Amino acid sequence: MRTAVSRFDPVMSRVVVTGATGFIGQHLVEHLLERGDQVTCLVRRSSPWDRRRSPQLRVCHGDLADRDSLRAAVADAEIVYHLAALVRALDYETMLDTNAGGTRNLASVCAEMSRPPTLLLVSSLAAAGPTTNGRAVDEQDPARPVSNYGRSKRAAELAAAAFADRLPVTIVRPPIVFGPGDRDLWQMFRSISRTHVHPVAGYRRSRFSLIDVRDLVAALVVAAERGTRVGPDDDLRDAFASGCYYFAQQERPTYEELGRRVAAAMDCRVLPIVVPAALAWSLASASDLAGRLRGQASLVNFDKLREATAGGWTCSTARAERELGFEPPNGLDQRLRETAQWYRQAGWL
Repeated sequence: MRTAVSRFDPVMSRVVVTGATGFIGQHLVEHLLERGDQVTCLVRRSSPWDRRRSPQLRVCHGDLADRDSLRAAVADAEIVYHLAALVRALDYETMLDTNAGGTRNLASVCAEMSRPPTLLLVSSLAAAGPTTNGRAVDEQDPARPVSNYGRSKRAAELAAAAFADRLPVTIVRPPIVFGPGDRDLWQMFRSISRTHVHPVAGYRRSRFSLIDVRDLVAALVVAAERGTRVGPDDDLRDAFASGCYYFAQQERPTYEELGRRVAAAMDCRVLPIVVPAALAWSLASASDLAGRLRGQASLVNFDKLREATAGGWTCSTARAERELGFEPPNGLDQRLRETAQWYRQAGWL
């Protein structure tokens, strides 16, 4: 039976997880606890914490702007998994301050330690930018982010890489992440299950990479323990010669095909409908305005539409396969079906 990273035996570690209450963070914490790691979670006091109690688990209250709380969290850590980030914000400055500024604070605190831990930064394919000429991007392609989110994550990468001469740094750029508990792709599942219609807004032929969250968190651990590190000069380059990885399913569906696969995972039919680009931008404008009136960024907004209409978003896993033995244990259709089953059991569909 294949596993996502079958080459290496578990190595128990003292680890820290930022963003532990998020979608990926929750799965990562559970995976680390199951391995037997000693896990410290940096959690804001305002964040809900309903995870199970465990003698292996410590909760440290604080945030990325509070260097004292960062020092308390990372003390004695061997690995720091940095997931905390803003995916949506009303303005770019807020997103940049959290994603890049917070990463700089964390890396700086880690670099101060007598025995600096490995910093595993979970970035995003958005930091690299869309596919060009139909070829999946790899780690040595120049970064060309097209959205505020992508630019802020690229700035976070450079903030971490600036400490590469004093701190072991590895960067992972996931594509679309889905799986049990995900509320983003769930919107597609819910819409298709209710209406049997799948709107395709002007990027019908563009292809996308995806990764199931369970496969991703297993791969993050191997990247932290066995991956190469960012070189001390990589903060001055457009691309990473080392210390950066992509993890993704092998299938790269178009957005229209993804809708059909989601429908198949729920055993229902779907009709793809092409939405004119002008209408898509109008809907994004209305959603953006509604978000600003509420004081909260909307899921559908200008920034996300910039990404959606920029072309394909596919990435090559060749380096991860070669260096880390990465191989997802299940195909995309199986993982989508498992996700649909979770949504039903949780009452989300």
